[in-house]
Amino acid sequence: MRIPFKALVLLITATAALTGQQGKSRSPDTDWPMFNRDLAGTRYSPLTQINTTNVANLKVAWTYKLRPHDGKPLTGQSPSEMFQEVTPIVVNGVMYLPAANRVVALEPETGKEIWSYELKEGQASFRGVSYWPGDKNNPPRILFTTARKLVAVNGPAFNAGPQRWPCSKPPWARLVAINANTGDIAWSVPLGINETLPQGKQNVGSPGAGGPMVTAGGLVFIGATSDARFRAFDSKTGNEVWTTKLDYNIAAIPMTYQGKDGKQYVAVVAASGGTRGSNNESLVAFLLK
Repeated sequence: MRIPFKALVLLITATAALTGQQGKSRSPDTDWPMFNRDLAGTRYSPLTQINTTNVANLKVAWTYKLRPHDGKPLTGQSPSEMFQEVTPIVVNGVMYLPAANRVVALEPETGKEIWSYELKEGQASFRGVSYWPGDKNNPPRILFTTARKLVAVNGPAFNAGPQRWPCSKPPWARLVAINANTGDIAWSVPLGINETLPQGKQNVGSPGAGGPMVTAGGLVFIGATSDARFRAFDSKTGNEVWTTKLDYNIAAIPMTYQGKDGKQYVAVVAASGGTRGSNNESLVAFLLK
């Protein structure tokens, strides 16, 4: 559990460049305006450009390194965890996200930094930011908290063996779809692989943290494993239809949006585990190639 700091920081985001972008007509379907996309927290996007027939062609479009570009070391609460659960938002064709001691605005088609606001002390919210559209007397604003963290540690969930396999029969992680009308299980599949097992026996699930995002294209996107993979599943059948390996595990919620170029993008932060000390925690965006 993370406890928000007392101060709520309001960051004015209106600039001449952004004001011009916000003035253009844009369908709300193309954006991801809040952490779980809508007030109901569905994490559902109506975009269909990326779907079950073409998701295999999804490739990296751009990456944005989350650590300060000037090489300054990060200190404070949990410097090794500060990026893990970040989910960006996209409003009126501009992407906003926290990045430790900064809040940044990016071009969602390229990852180019539009502006960066650096906190004089503390760190921005570990999960995301919020957008207020403004009114006739005030410009739009990005709202976020500086954060402190309260930690509770459970007993060990793994055995003491060298491979650290869970003390239960596999699969050790599942992705499950439940019929919302009846409560019956529609499908259930192992989520993740264990690469310490022999080939052909690795599809046993890989415990992690995080959650899925679903689209009208019939896809479920999810990280939430400890095998450093980002996956897409067919929402009707549970078949795994696409996977890619990243430098870090994913504990964040994926999101999707349509750029001003008319293309649909899928983006996620990969910042958990991985090669400690490499400082390559990144926001990674994908599109069809």
